[in-house]
Amino acid sequence: MLNPKPDSIVLELGMGNGFFTKDLMAICNNLEYIGLDYSQTMVDEARRLNQELISSQKVSFIYGSLESLPFKDNSIDCLSTQRING
Repeated sequence: MLNPKPDSIVLELGMGNGFFTKDLMAICNNLEYIGLDYSQTMVDEARRLNQELISSQKVSFIYGSLESLPFKDNSIDCLSTQRING
């Protein structure tokens, strides 16, 4: 269970369409959220669904791969992933 503290930077790997981003942002004050997905279609859909949150400059969605994360070491406070059944 994700329990971020105020001012945390949260990275969600495989955020899909970002449907739950609004719920995550409501957990704690002043979070910064980055959603990363390997599907450009999902990144585009997440951006479409979360335009208001993106406008706040606290939420971003990026296309990328787990093998090559575009972040500096120790720059992320919390990590969230989606469970895949099967």
